[in-house]
Formats: sequence, C-alpha cells, structure tokens
Amino acid sequence: MMPTELPQGRYLSCAFGIPPDAGGQTRALLLRNRILAREGGVRPELLTLGPARDHRERCERLRERGLLPGDMPLLNIYEHYRDHGWVEHEPMGELEDLSRHRIREDTTAAGAPWRTMYRPPGSKRPLLEYLRGDGSPYLRIPGFSKVRKRSWPDRIQQIGPDGAVVGELQSIGQWFRGWIRELLADDERAFVFIDSRFVVPHLVPMSGRGIHLIYQMHNLHVTPPRRWDSAVDPVYKRVLNRIGGMDAMV
Repeated sequence: MMPTELPQGRYLSCAFGIPPDAGGQTRALLLRNRILAREGGVRPELLTLGPARDHRERCERLRERGLLPGDMPLLNIYEHYRDHGWVEHEPMGELEDLSRHRIREDTTAAGAPWRTMYRPPGSKRPLLEYLRGDGSPYLRIPGFSKVRKRSWPDRIQQIGPDGAVVGELQSIGQWFRGWIRELLADDERAFVFIDSRFVVPHLVPMSGRGIHLIYQMHNLHVTPPRRWDSAVDPVYKRVLNRIGGMDAMV
C-alpha cells in the first residue's frame, strides 16, 4: 500500500465491545485502525460503549495477540466515569435507597467492586448500579437490550462521590454523545467511525461542525431469503432512517 495522507483530527472507532476472541466485524475494526496508523500516520482511538468487568484484561489480551498496538488507546465509557467522575455537576437530590431490593453483586475480574443489581417491586427489568473502586456508586441505569428499542432507558442517574445525584440523562445516546464531546477539545476535528448497527441509533445524528460520522456496514440489511427485494431487517431500518445524519456510509 502507498502511504496515504489523512486529514488532521482525532480518529475514533465506536463499538459496544471489542472481545479478543471475536472475528468478523471486530477483526475488521481492529485491522482498519492498524492500517490507519501505519499508512496514514494518525493515532486512532477505540471507544467501547458496553459494560465489561474485564476491560483491562481484554486490553492486555488484545495487545498480547498483536491486534491492538501498544500506543493505540482502548477506552470504555463505564471505566472512564468510574475513574474520572462527572464533570461540572452539582448535587440535585438524594439517591433512592434500594438496598432491600438487592439481588446480586458483581466484581471486576480482579475482585474489586463493579456492579450491584436491584429488582424493585413491579419492575420488569433490573436496575443496575455501577461502582467505583471503593464500592460507591457512580451510575444507576436500567438494564437494557441493545436490540430491543422498547428497553432503552429514559432515565440514567449520575452519582457523585458523596452518593448524591448530580445529574440525569434521558437516553443512552445522550450519554454516549456527551462522552465523545468530553473527550474532544473545543472545536477539535474528529472522524467518528461506527462499525456496529446497534450503536448507530445512539450516535447519529451528532451535532458539531468538526464531528464527522462514518458508518461501516458489515452485514446484510435484509431478512431471509436475502434477495434484492427482501424486507429490511428492523435493526437496519433504524440505521437507514438515520442516513441523513451520516457524513459517509461504507
């Protein structure tokens, strides 16, 4: 391949997760970023948007296998707020005590506090509380499926170090987009690659003159028998409905 001069800016690739043993879409994402770094001279960054109690161990395995260069960051949104907290938020109320409804506690792969699961009366879905290293909560969010839109939460509570609620978000998309903007400097140019059809509805559209969204489709968008005139899969229908908010679709 001939060396390619890429435009200046941040190069971010977004996925719910990057499991070391996955193939297909995940390997393509990793390979693309190695090519961008080697041939384009940029420093790509990988962003994962799903919870992973073994995030640090995954990074180590990816680097050991040569899939993730040592100087290529792999960041996770849950780990970011676990370590850094929320920016410029003031207390707005007390966090409801759900201790009597606790049904499960999860730790990180290293054994540190990570998540508590609650099941309040009448709730169809568990309520998840993500924890800092000292066991204090920083996030309370209903459990949701990335496939089923009806399960997407409309209330996400941000929790400060003292246990007070310091903010509320109305969607996971609002949280995801806010994190990306937080990672960028004011008016910094960024090329945001989306490889997952499940991520598209939460990132597209995203306002900002310097933010460019590129969606890489990896799978067939139609249902069986997968002919040219077959019905569009509902998940891809959500993707295609947002094509006007994309700068490119591959």
